[in-house]
Amino acid sequence: MSEEENKQRRKMQAAQKRRQARDLEEQRTVIQGKKAELEAKIEKLEKAKQEITAAITSVSGFSKGLSSLKDAGSGSFQGDRKDKYDKKIGDVEKTLTAYEKGHTDNASKIDKKIQNLKEDLQRVSMSIGALDVRIGALDAAAAQLES
Repeated sequence: MSEEENKQRRKMQAAQKRRQARDLEEQRTVIQGKKAELEAKIEKLEKAKQEITAAITSVSGFSKGLSSLKDAGSGSFQGDRKDKYDKKIGDVEKTLTAYEKGHTDNASKIDKKIQNLKEDLQRVSMSIGALDVRIGALDAAAAQLES
């Protein structure tokens, strides 16, 4: 093989490596978009979790206040009026307990979803890193072939 043919072959190989690197860069761009989507979802869920946690804290405080009302008010009523008072307070306590439990369940679901998304984000970040390494290797190989 002549020197000129060898030079042409190396030039073609370098061009092929550059094309492969550009293809990988396109893949990396798509994956970076997915990474941004995951980060946005995580941020949105973390904000929702903060709001739910604040609601749970508020309901818990209200329940404690209601319990103190129940204890304080039960001595001032007698008979049918006391029964109605206790029933109303009990109904509100049940409603608050159900509300708090629902929010606690939702907070747990959000935690699990956030954890899953963070794991996905880690995998996507690793994929981006692997693509960066491959792109760098292809560019280096192309540069070596061109020299």
